[in-house]
Amino acid sequence: MRDSGPKQGIHKVLAGMPPLAGLPGGPPPRLIMLAAEISKLCHDRMRRESERIGVKSGYRHLLMHIARIDGITQQELVRITHLKAPTISVTLQNMEQDGLITRQPDGQDARQMHVHLTEEGRRLDMLLRDVHDRVEDIFMQGIGEEEGRQALEVLLRMRNNILIESGVLGREAD
Repeated sequence: MRDSGPKQGIHKVLAGMPPLAGLPGGPPPRLIMLAAEISKLCHDRMRRESERIGVKSGYRHLLMHIARIDGITQQELVRITHLKAPTISVTLQNMEQDGLITRQPDGQDARQMHVHLTEEGRRLDMLLRDVHDRVEDIFMQGIGEEEGRQALEVLLRMRNNILIESGVLGREAD
């Protein structure tokens, strides 16, 4: 059983904060609701910026992972993106038709397909990295380097807590 101390502590902190934007006099924010709002704002901004440079919204997430792990398998993409296998498969088919990736069967296991970026995929990845930098700069305005580092550590622990609770990560990630 978990200690309820930290939960009560965060609620006391949040109770002293101003209400969410656009809700004067409303209740203080709940951490989970604020995280959801920030996620939505980030997703919407990234979608708009990505579409502006010609990257389809559904490609952005996969493109980022494929660029960072050359030769990643479809199964690995399912695991690290938390997307369903059919979604990954259809999106990769579309990305291949658009000339952004190639898929090559594994030499040892023909059921495994390794995904690689084409030159066009690499070009779009470089543009996306610039978009990520610009959007992150907007989100980090007025936040110092140490605060940003601490926020990243806390967010990673929160994400790991959810993944551990759902069985995606083992307890050793704690």
